[in-house]
Amino acid sequence: MTEQIVFVGGKPFMNYVTAVVMQFTTSGASRVVIRSRGKFINRAVDVAEIVNSRFLIDSVKIADVKIGSEDFKNKDGRQIRVSTIDIHLDKTSPGNIETTTTEEPMIEDIPIEIITDTSTESSEEKTE
Repeated sequence: MTEQIVFVGGKPFMNYVTAVVMQFTTSGASRVVIRSRGKFINRAVDVAEIVNSRFLIDSVKIADVKIGSEDFKNKDGRQIRVSTIDIHLDKTSPGNIETTTTEEPMIEDIPIEIITDTSTESSEEKTE
């Protein structure tokens, strides 16, 4: 059983979703662990949910969630404790996984109206 780890941090959200999907689809991983700590834990949970419910529907499942904490010294030399999370996603179907998306779009198409302001005057017209 091959296991890959994706560390979630401060990069854009979809980078991590893409990384997890790629591990399953191109690398042939049977398990991917989404690992995060501190203020990025909520982003790791969101990544797992989006992968599970929007991209790899019925192809992966959340097998396990492990929480904990790490102790280390910060820049000032103070001992601090940071929360951690590991979310284990397992492949549910044997063979290659095909990416699928739901019928609902992730971002709705919003019509954009372009407004041009023709009432601007040049600086010479204002001084006269």
